[in-house]
Amino acid sequence: MNKAEQLIYDKLSTNYPKVNIQIKLNKHQVQIELDDLKMNCWKDEWEDKQSIIIYRIKSLLGQNKRIHGRSCEIKLLDKNTAEFFLNQHHIMGFAQSYYKLGLYKKGELLAIATFSKGRKMNRLLNGKKSFELIRFCNASGITVVGGLSKLLKYFINLTDAGDIMTYIDKDHSEGKAFIKLGFKLHSVSNPIAFKVDKNSQKRMNKNIKIDDDEIHLVKNSGNLKLVYTPHHEEV
Repeated sequence: MNKAEQLIYDKLSTNYPKVNIQIKLNKHQVQIELDDLKMNCWKDEWEDKQSIIIYRIKSLLGQNKRIHGRSCEIKLLDKNTAEFFLNQHHIMGFAQSYYKLGLYKKGELLAIATFSKGRKMNRLLNGKKSFELIRFCNASGITVVGGLSKLLKYFINLTDAGDIMTYIDKDHSEGKAFIKLGFKLHSVSNPIAFKVDKNSQKRMNKNIKIDDDEIHLVKNSGNLKLVYTPHHEEV
C-alpha cells in the first residue's frame, strides 16, 4: 500500500474500524473493498466529496437510519432547494431538471428525485411521453425505505408518463436498487474519455484544450441505461 492509499485507508478505518478494508489506486480511480462489498470513485471525487463517499459506504454497509416512505409527504421543490440538497448529498451534485420532488417528514427534507420534461418516443403508444430520472438520493446517513418507489408513483400520476429512463454510472453503482424496483436494462454505453490535469488531479472534459504533457487520459466504466414502464392501471 502506497502513501496515498494509506491515507485513504486510515480515514475509512477510523470511521469503520470493524470492517475489512482494501484500497487500491488505479489510474486516478480509488477502488475500495469493504468486506465483500466493492465501490469505486475518482481521486478528485474523494478529495472534493469525501463526506458523501463516507456516508455512501455507511449506506452500503446497512448502517443508515431507516425511515419508512409511508410516513413521509411529497412536495414539489424549487430549484434552490433541490440544488442545495443535491450538492450536499449526491456525489455528482446538482443537474438541471424540470420536475423536482422531495420527501419530507416533520418539515425535514429526507430524499429527492428530479426529472426531465417528457419526450415523444416511437416505442410508446397513445401519445405518452418518456421522462428521464436525472437524480435521486437520500439525505446522508438516512435511507427512506420505499422512498424512490413512492416518488415514482407520484410522478407517474402527475405526468401520465409512458416510461421513465435513467442512467447509472457504472463507476458508482450496478443499479441493483433500480432493477429491484422494476427498471429493465436497455443498453450499456461505451466508456467516456476524460483528461486529468497532472497538477490538480482534476478530471475535465476531453474537448478542453491543454498541452498533452500536462494531462493523463483516463476512461470511466460507461453507463447503464435503465427503463421503467409503469402499469398505469395499478398506479
